[in-house]
Amino acid sequence: MCYKQLEKFDEAEKYYNDLRKQIKEDTEQKRARRLIFGLLFFPRFMSPCTMIPHLDAIDEAAAARTKRHVAAEPLRGLLTRFYSDSEGWRTDAKSEAITLLHKQPFFRRFNSSQLAQILKLIKVRMQPPDSFLFLPKNEVAVILQGDVMVYSHTAQLSKPQAVAQYGPGDILGYAADGGVSRHPENWSRSVAGLELCLFSYTDFDVTTVV
Repeated sequence: MCYKQLEKFDEAEKYYNDLRKQIKEDTEQKRARRLIFGLLFFPRFMSPCTMIPHLDAIDEAAAARTKRHVAAEPLRGLLTRFYSDSEGWRTDAKSEAITLLHKQPFFRRFNSSQLAQILKLIKVRMQPPDSFLFLPKNEVAVILQGDVMVYSHTAQLSKPQAVAQYGPGDILGYAADGGVSRHPENWSRSVAGLELCLFSYTDFDVTTVV
């Protein structure tokens, strides 16, 4: 948590990945113990016919876990093909970028001339699947594509609780979310990849009153 507040995001991500790994190992060990216990005592209390549905349920749960871990198709960027951090927006693609931006939630409220000004303020970034999203204190993100799950460890470190889900058009790192996305004990995870528009906090304040 201290790493996040100090904006040492590489260290914060390593810490949280280690924590997730430990939680997963502990959970799998508990499941294995329950399964062994069940298999030992099923014959005593159940006939073979009665056991079959329970064993089938175990197989189905394992299959569901495997399915969840199958890699999703990579997210294709809407605007990242027109933008680079070093060069900014491609001059020949600004009109297309404005047209695409106008179709996205949050940006639909702006006209073309306003979006042309907004292009000067924003950066665009892709976030890989199953990765953590960290925002500096002076940065606000608007989701273009993808979903973010926010987990809290406030109640219990080893049992994170999902407290929020954000999708296209939602804003991260701004006061309007009540501090959920910036709470030091909350962690924001990209589900299947993200495309984000990034503003400075000051520029976003100005944009919302355009």
